[in-house]
Amino acid sequence: MRTEPSTGSRLPFSTTGCCNTFPKIQGPDWTHQVIDNLSYIRGRHSFKFGGESRHLAYNGGTYTGTRGIFNFTSLSNFLTGTFNTASPPQVLLGQPGRHISNWAYAGFAQDDWRITNTLTLNLGLRYETVLPLREAANLLANFDPKSPTGFVQLGRNVDSLFPRTNDFSPRLGFAWDIGGNSKWVLRGGGSLIYVITGYNVFVSQQGVSAGGLNSIPTGALLNGVPGGGDITTATVQFTSGVNWSVAGPVFPSSGAIRCDSPLGPAPNNRPCPITAVDPNLRRPYAGAWNLSIQHALTNDLSLQVAYVGSHGTRLIGLNDINAPLPGSGWLTGPLCDTPYTPAQIITPAASGSANCENLRRPYFGKFPYLSNINYISNQTYSNYDGLQITVTQRPWHGLSYLLGYTWAHALDHAGGDWNNSTLVSNLFNVRSDYGNSNDDVRHRMTLSLSYALPQKQSFAQLLQGWKISSVANVQSALPWSVTDPTDDISGTGGRINPPNGNTVERWSFYGNPSAFSGLGYNAVPFFSGTSNADCVARAAALDAGYTPLYPGYTYSSSLSKYGCWAKNGAMLLPPAIGTYGTAARGLFRGQGLKLLDVSLTKDTKISERLSGQFRFEVFNVLNKTQYTPTVNGNAASRSNPLLGSSRATPDVQISNPSVGSGAARSIQLGFKLQF
Repeated sequence: MRTEPSTGSRLPFSTTGCCNTFPKIQGPDWTHQVIDNLSYIRGRHSFKFGGESRHLAYNGGTYTGTRGIFNFTSLSNFLTGTFNTASPPQVLLGQPGRHISNWAYAGFAQDDWRITNTLTLNLGLRYETVLPLREAANLLANFDPKSPTGFVQLGRNVDSLFPRTNDFSPRLGFAWDIGGNSKWVLRGGGSLIYVITGYNVFVSQQGVSAGGLNSIPTGALLNGVPGGGDITTATVQFTSGVNWSVAGPVFPSSGAIRCDSPLGPAPNNRPCPITAVDPNLRRPYAGAWNLSIQHALTNDLSLQVAYVGSHGTRLIGLNDINAPLPGSGWLTGPLCDTPYTPAQIITPAASGSANCENLRRPYFGKFPYLSNINYISNQTYSNYDGLQITVTQRPWHGLSYLLGYTWAHALDHAGGDWNNSTLVSNLFNVRSDYGNSNDDVRHRMTLSLSYALPQKQSFAQLLQGWKISSVANVQSALPWSVTDPTDDISGTGGRINPPNGNTVERWSFYGNPSAFSGLGYNAVPFFSGTSNADCVARAAALDAGYTPLYPGYTYSSSLSKYGCWAKNGAMLLPPAIGTYGTAARGLFRGQGLKLLDVSLTKDTKISERLSGQFRFEVFNVLNKTQYTPTVNGNAASRSNPLLGSSRATPDVQISNPSVGSGAARSIQLGFKLQF
């Protein structure tokens, strides 16, 4: 439960209670596995064969909304139980818990073939088949546009949600002692690894406004007609206030679960969002490869240079296949066929219309009782390429160290599995989110060094067993992004996805990204309306070569309404009304990491079986302020003012910004006994 001011500015009250995405009940989960293998050596071949049978069982569900999500515009409205009509209250009805299982079978064969005394080849092939998901009571469903209701349910009109998969995973590797004297060694390898997608992707309501395949309401009233199934789990919206009296009931009766056309009479005019899965969904896989050369400089010192790559393919993502065309929300009138006037657009009250967006969804004509259809599909991929250099010094006159340097680049569509449970920022261009990964560190150097001081026989071993060690870590800055989770500039519903608003939109950036990078606690100033001359000039230049969707749906109108951020000739501008922004994901950088830890240890032999160690450790010796990533920070919060905010509309949020949160220098003393 939370309260919001009617102006939409910063929340004056904290959230009451905790975590509308909980309770989350899971378990007991089971994995029954039978595996065996056989090894056979013949001549220069070392064969290995094996098989596996695996049965996975999941029991649980995420009860998002069971505590209710209720918004009030003021404290007085909270006390009287008067809801915010712009954000209707919601609560989860029904039972989302499910009992899911499936089987998988695999077999493999490999051969380590020592071709010569200096060349070894590794060959392997794995075959794996994974059967479709099953639910104990067939309480899983999917969307099918060919179905009369749009729904199909396991055990009724469909046998499986997606097909059985048959996958082959090859593996190839080699090691070559080039000169036969172990001075130069060349190694390489590559493989394909298939992923078993977690059940949470299909049945979790956590972070996904429409729930999962376990809450497609096949048993609801669809425009007043029974849907024909028996799944009656869904999030419903209240249309009246709550009753705070002791007599109760506190919540008004919600009646049967309904999904209705937005053209129907209130309160039966609310379409339902759902999550569906591509019936041709395939298993994601990752290809990995490496090539390295190692040289022994001396008997104690070696150098290795390696190229490492990885490519994730057919990764799982979410997108709304029932999204209205851009600009749909910026229409008005009973039939949503009248655009806003230029003067109306820039008024604070003007925003995207959920009703008009619902009327202009692709499936509205056939399934008017459906809003978002969040589709799970193989829509994303990832790439990683890195150069790794390692210098290893084994103990030499008491000195040993490991020095590593990596120059790499990581790109993907999202920072986690299935888009981090969110839709893409541009619903009509999935690839627009492809950019720097949240953990993309371009340069990283680490040094682990240890020096055992020379020893000398002395009283009570005072001059024996001393060692100095240090660990240094220096790396370039992590990327961060700016997204807008509160404004519906595109008019496709980014602001109004219930209950968590799981779509964000991007603005557009012009200039050098370095102007917004490496700021630490410094802020990029915000300029309301047309108060910044550079932003005004840029918007006018963009309008000069742009044909707006409707008169007034321009960059200049959007600037007048939303303002801009600008610094050192660079600027972050809102896109033209009815369009998407183009700022790349992970475009900006925070501040790098510089850490140095040092320790001094003293080992003492107490008896034949008993020894002790004294430790003196100092962490962050240089006492540097460290900047580490956080996720979904509020751009206007005191702890993270990377973008200064004085907007009247809700704040833009930063994904993976760098904020000061590292610990100051600390000292630790200790002693331990070892038997």
